[in-house]
Amino acid sequence: MSATPPGPFELRVYFRGDVLGSPDTAVRLAATLVEAGGELAPRELLGDLDAVEPLTPAAVRARFGAGPGPDALHMQGPGGVEAELHGYGPGLDPGSMLLFRVPFARLEGEGGGERVVSLARALCGAFPPAYGWGHSADDVRLGDDPHRTKPWAEKRVYAAYWLTILGAPLVRTLKRAHVEATPAHRVEVLPDGAALIVTTPSPAELLGPAAREAQSRALAHLAPERDAAKVLAELTARSEQLRSVAPA
Repeated sequence: MSATPPGPFELRVYFRGDVLGSPDTAVRLAATLVEAGGELAPRELLGDLDAVEPLTPAAVRARFGAGPGPDALHMQGPGGVEAELHGYGPGLDPGSMLLFRVPFARLEGEGGGERVVSLARALCGAFPPAYGWGHSADDVRLGDDPHRTKPWAEKRVYAAYWLTILGAPLVRTLKRAHVEATPAHRVEVLPDGAALIVTTPSPAELLGPAAREAQSRALAHLAPERDAAKVLAELTARSEQLRSVAPA
């Protein structure tokens, strides 16, 4: 298999509140992306008819105007970086979702994984998460996690990704000690009780045999009804399915 998975790497975070509910929280989200994203950060805000302007607090605030705020903000950065922030409205859990995509080639080499984890940590520190992941977008589409298309699906663990994000309520349901004992490269519990679970060091290798074994072990631990051997067979088959797909 190619050292670089096909398609983009996807960081998707479902937030427990509506980040687009006010210009202040929208500006804070954009600032967190820019500051924590570093060289991976989006730099431009997209508008109607392909209009592009620098991603600044003033530009984000202008999208709110005098009426209701936007349903979504679309951003982009150099080297194929794309980001979308979608608001679902008040009183919903999750109330919003950030979708951040970057070519895998930007994550190869030393430090690529840590840049993603640092960004996820900053986003989840600024806005409490409900659920989320960092993984191959193509592989996510081959999986069966209903959160991909149904944000309000039952909050439980359906899959283990290169990076799995569990909100504080889900960590409480699973029991913090059990989450901390997940067999993984790293398990980090954030100050609000949410958790980041990193299965292997490098996201660029997440479709390889060792990474698939780590993902299957983590899922079987977090969702004991899932058999690790069966999960591994399913993940290995998905890796084979993606093998012939040329990197984007």
